[in-house]
Amino acid sequence: MQSDRLAFVQDSLTIDQKTTSAIYVASFDGTQIQPLTTTPLDLGRGVLQIDEIDWSPRGDVIVFSAIDTQFIRKLYAINRDGSGLREVTKGSDYDSRPVVSPDGSQILFLRDRSCSLDYWRIRIDGTGEQQVSSEGVCDTSTGQLGHDWSPDGTAIVLVGAGPLGGFAVYQLPAGATASTYLKDRVLASRGADAGGFVNDVQPSWRP
Repeated sequence: MQSDRLAFVQDSLTIDQKTTSAIYVASFDGTQIQPLTTTPLDLGRGVLQIDEIDWSPRGDVIVFSAIDTQFIRKLYAINRDGSGLREVTKGSDYDSRPVVSPDGSQILFLRDRSCSLDYWRIRIDGTGEQQVSSEGVCDTSTGQLGHDWSPDGTAIVLVGAGPLGGFAVYQLPAGATASTYLKDRVLASRGADAGGFVNDVQPSWRP
């Protein structure tokens, strides 16, 4: 399996002036550009517009978030050859920012439930959904947060409320749930400094 492929999203307008997206793959040098999806993606709620994508570590699946024409944002997955398009998360909640675990079995993502924003985890096959954090942040852009897996998949890092205000980065066991969140989390960033209010966001965990 090739390990030098990148995936990207191309947006365009349909004849009836609706925005649609296609996923393309290419070599890192910009050659061998190929469409992974050749027609507008629609799983029954209208054409999908894709925002965020992530490869599984093995490179066999691409996971992405997308919003349909009913303004419902969910997580989806598709095989690297363009087959097997499926919806991973269900319901009417607003799901975004998927990050696949190192073993390719789980996805860590953000879910907004009517102005209650928390981290969730789900298996890549759409089963075993669990809430990870229990803060219910409201009126916050997902761009102010962020999350990642440890390289061995045994832990995660995410952004939560800081001990003295603002946002801070915390480390948790990969199996943490909403009921254990406050007990399990360990502060991994500054949290606050002598100057007062700070925000620590967008953690990225690499060897």
